Amino acid sequence: MTTSSDARVPAGTVLRGKWNGRSYRLERMLGIGANGQVYMAVSGLRTYALKIGMQLEDLQAEANVLASLDRRERKRPPFLLDVDDAEWQGRVLPFYVMQYVPGVPVKTYLAEHGGAWYGVVGYRLLNRLAELHAAGWAFGDVKSDNILVTDYGRVSLVDYGGMTAMGRSVRQFTEVYDRGYWSAGSRTADPSYDVFSVAVLWIHALDGKRLAAHDQDAAAAEPAPARADGAGPQPCRAEEDGRLDGAGALRQVQGRPRGVRALARSHAGGGRRGRSREPRQGAGVDGGTVRRFAPVVRVRRRVLAASIEGELGEVRVEAQDDLAVRVAGSLKDTFGIGPGARIVAGVSGGPDSMAMLHLLQAAAVRDGSLVIAAHVNHGFRGTESDAEAALVRETAAAWGIPFELAEIDMPAYIEATGMNAQAASRERRYAFLRDVARRRGAKTIAVAHHADDQAETVLMRMLRGSGVTGLAGIPIRRAEEELELIRPLLRITKGELLAYNERNGVPYATDSSNVKTRYVRNAIRLEALPYLERYNPDLRAGLARLAELASADDEYMEAEARRALAAGARRSGEGWRLDARFVRGASPCFTTQND
Repeated sequence: MTTSSDARVPAGTVLRGKWNGRSYRLERMLGIGANGQVYMAVSGLRTYALKIGMQLEDLQAEANVLASLDRRERKRPPFLLDVDDAEWQGRVLPFYVMQYVPGVPVKTYLAEHGGAWYGVVGYRLLNRLAELHAAGWAFGDVKSDNILVTDYGRVSLVDYGGMTAMGRSVRQFTEVYDRGYWSAGSRTADPSYDVFSVAVLWIHALDGKRLAAHDQDAAAAEPAPARADGAGPQPCRAEEDGRLDGAGALRQVQGRPRGVRALARSHAGGGRRGRSREPRQGAGVDGGTVRRFAPVVRVRRRVLAASIEGELGEVRVEAQDDLAVRVAGSLKDTFGIGPGARIVAGVSGGPDSMAMLHLLQAAAVRDGSLVIAAHVNHGFRGTESDAEAALVRETAAAWGIPFELAEIDMPAYIEATGMNAQAASRERRYAFLRDVARRRGAKTIAVAHHADDQAETVLMRMLRGSGVTGLAGIPIRRAEEELELIRPLLRITKGELLAYNERNGVPYATDSSNVKTRYVRNAIRLEALPYLERYNPDLRAGLARLAELASADDEYMEAEARRALAAGARRSGEGWRLDARFVRGASPCFTTQND
């Protein structure tokens, strides 16, 4: 039995840890590193990044660095989640499991979102680096590819190959961001080394035109582009034998080193020219735009104030796409939706509802059903709201889906009714969805709440002291007057939906209001959950599981309460009379429940 993992492990393989006993299903490869391979993996309701090492010693060294960082940085959720061995085809595969980080490289994010975000993202990046410095480390290899930005401008560092203890020589760096290259200081790890790199990165991000011309000159000087077999540029490594790739396999590391001046040219702007097209972890998933990898029709335009980039065309899903198979199965088995059905899909234009629309249409094409996309423009965010409506309309048209639009002056409605914004929006939105369903002859309305929404809801209700009914969270289905409202994504995580969008090129927009923590749900998602996940990395899955169990208990108690009430209540004129002795003798679980 060998311990090397030079062969690729196919998607769909389930690895069970020999020592800790946790199982992970490999969904797809994210990248190949210098000493291992990284996969998107699913365990329970959560998505992770799982790295399989080619050599046990190298992998253990990386895991030790990440574990040390987790011990020192106790204010954030741990990055390293599991370390174990698994047996596969007569081999022992050492692996470790990390957080899965969706997002786009920082320069891409800034280019797409504009100058207003330079300060926000820069502050968050420097704050993250300051946390590393306080823990005794310099990041070392600061460059765009190693800094992913998700929705709301949140920053994550994903390649720890250059991370170095303070006072030692920086282990790995990219020349153009290295202060030694500019004769501005030594390569000794200290806070100012990283700050210098950030300054150069921001200059490059702000000076894109001149940098593009520089890149063209550099391309002409390069002997050959990188190839998928590994030939091509890679970052400089100051300590070749002691390289710590950390989470560095989240991108594809390529090839042999070249001369330092050629490297400087090829890394101008922080990128590697001619790099493999195999997508990095989460690359192109967040930030309001998505690139499709299977070309159909290229659409690249400005719609009012929002930048929407995508490729529109008929809905096509890989035949064996696991998520598409799961959703199609749940439509039939959980919701009883068969051929010829009509479904109204509530679509906001965000990543969740756009993924749902794509999944529903893929199932409808196979089953001969009809999906209608319904979008409400609440008018809260001006041109941004208009751009989302345009995105849904154009995507629906390209996918052959009927489209319905309601434009509502919600500020005026709220002023007239005195309702709060969220309650008023929900009331008008669901009234519109019911109206569309009736006019279109549909019996089913689908909305895009997912497992992470469920976790947020359960935690919010726990904080206010809800009973079992409240802990049941969001129901997977419920009556909406004479119609049925279903949530086909409720057992699917946000990470799975983002990955699906990436695989299938589903375009979407980003709601800027989702970053405002004055809304309780946003604060729960952005602040409370990440903090609590430090104590339980599987918290979201646990909260979703609690909701499932509470829902079953609530249904049972509801049925028992109705049965007992029928025995203790009597008709009295136009009302009912309830025997007080029945109430006093009833179990508290029937008399003290609250939402």
